[in-house]
Amino acid sequence: MRPVVLRNGAGIEDPLRVVLGLLQAYGRFDLSDPARPASFGEPDLRLANRGGARISAAQIAAILERRPAIERTLRTIPPGASLAGAATSVPWPPLRQLFDAFADIRGVGFAKMTKALHPKRPALDSIVQPASAARTAAARAPPVLR
Repeated sequence: MRPVVLRNGAGIEDPLRVVLGLLQAYGRFDLSDPARPASFGEPDLRLANRGGARISAAQIAAILERRPAIERTLRTIPPGASLAGAATSVPWPPLRQLFDAFADIRGVGFAKMTKALHPKRPALDSIVQPASAARTAAARAPPVLR
């Protein structure tokens, strides 16, 4: 791609990189590499924050210290693994190891963990999301007056 020259004479050497950076920074676009389902790092946590996770800098640092264990466990869970299948098809032991990798980090519970891991294994929260949405809708519903 050729450089772009703006009206004021300023130039942009790599306009595609600039546009993608803006989309990722200000939009809700997942520009992560889907070919790397076993990788896990700060970009995944930043993406979760853009989705509302509210993971603090201290929590990000604590999670990243456990990155080797998280990635090791992700490699044992197939990318298409789902909770919607038969109980015998759910990879329970690796899921426990994945949950344990996030355990004892102050302020990081299942909500933050699943938001961070969702892009890597979207079907693992396929049951949690609809149940959570139903609870949220019920909580927002107006009271019935009799």
